[in-house]
Amino acid sequence: MEIHDSSRFRPGRVFGTSNPERVRSGQRDYMVRIHEDAAFRERSFADYPGNNFVRADEGHKWFFHRFGMSRTRMPDGRVICIAGEHEDYYDPDFCIYNDVVVLKPGAGQRSVTETNGDIEFYDYPFEVFPPTDFHSATLVGDKIYLIGSLGYLSSRRKDFTPVFLLDTQTYRITELQTHGEFPGWIYDHHASFDEPNNAIIVRGGYFDSDSRSKIERSNTTAYRLRLDSLEWELVDPEDQHSRYLISQSPELEARPEWDHPTTFRPSRVAHRLLETCPIFFDVAIEVSGVRVMLEGSFSEVKMLIEGELPRDTQQQLIQEILNNLRDHRGGQWRVEEVESFRHEQPFK
Repeated sequence: MEIHDSSRFRPGRVFGTSNPERVRSGQRDYMVRIHEDAAFRERSFADYPGNNFVRADEGHKWFFHRFGMSRTRMPDGRVICIAGEHEDYYDPDFCIYNDVVVLKPGAGQRSVTETNGDIEFYDYPFEVFPPTDFHSATLVGDKIYLIGSLGYLSSRRKDFTPVFLLDTQTYRITELQTHGEFPGWIYDHHASFDEPNNAIIVRGGYFDSDSRSKIERSNTTAYRLRLDSLEWELVDPEDQHSRYLISQSPELEARPEWDHPTTFRPSRVAHRLLETCPIFFDVAIEVSGVRVMLEGSFSEVKMLIEGELPRDTQQQLIQEILNNLRDHRGGQWRVEEVESFRHEQPFK
């Protein structure tokens, strides 16, 4: 794989020396626990005002507050967090990571806390696993398939789709050489396991069409990667995406706090809550292999369905969200199908 020179990174940037390299770091442990445990975070802000994120015992900064990081919850309770970026490109602390952080929550916990649970850190050589963000992570057996990335501008290739394989037992990462109808340099998409075909289906997101001029387009094509042959193929060249604006009418003055997990999850439509939610949205769920994203703001809700659902399923999903809004927010709500949302721009 063609990648740019690692010497271009800011001073202090650290890469692994083996595949993987186990890292033991008090600073990293602290940064993860402060991110995962809200009560610990509040106390830390009080104890270290304006300085809690630079308390370090190493010669470089490392951050766990990231965009485009995947989180995969394993059957044994582990949560495997992969790569992602901290801050934006113009910030002095901007960094796209190429590491793996394994959270091992204590009994009865969904994540680690200030005092409970274990954390493991793994670094990788630049040449083995380049800086990656806004990828998808699909669990198949004890392997996680990593597809796509936004990455640094100089690393993007419009005629290529990066695919890596993480072994969740050894944490070794291997690059896979795929062929066929590539999606291109895709990112911020959704990938689901197609068990009958032993394949991964990729929908939605964005891809670069010309990295030099920073032009990107929304992906409206469904792709399939067959895992036996590592061949890409088209599933649907015009994958249907539906956008709905759900607004309160008339708007009420009283606005209770949003309870996104409760309001945005249907009770009857079969679905799973996705661990990773794209920027600009509050909740992402998967329904029949299709990603559904919702965002609530004041008196309106935006819903994006990235793929075609059975008509009855889609209508029932919308109706359940409406019922939840009436129960939790009050008032009457109306639904309007729209062509686009104002904020619908890829995260640079």
